[in-house]
Amino acid sequence: MTDNTRNEEVSVGTTSTTVAELGQGGLHPRTSIIIKNTSPNNTDVITLNVGNDVATDGAGVVLNKDDTWQDAMSEGYIPYQGRIQAICKTANGKLSITER
Repeated sequence: MTDNTRNEEVSVGTTSTTVAELGQGGLHPRTSIIIKNTSPNNTDVITLNVGNDVATDGAGVVLNKDDTWQDAMSEGYIPYQGRIQAICKTANGKLSITER
């Protein structure tokens, strides 16, 4: 049996970057994703863009230091399966991502 869990920290800078690919790389549907801003400074504000090819600062889900965004399967609801982009106001952004 293969473990389809992702639990890692990724760096985010001042250019848009993909922080989550298609649900588990397109092989398995995503059942949940939790993204937390674990950046070291309060000025490291990160914007997530769900559904577009490029993240734009301030246009999307804005995560201040220690903020969390999650999307999970519940009764009849399937979480977003596409790519998730991120951008940070500074070059020091860090996101902790847990995905199943």
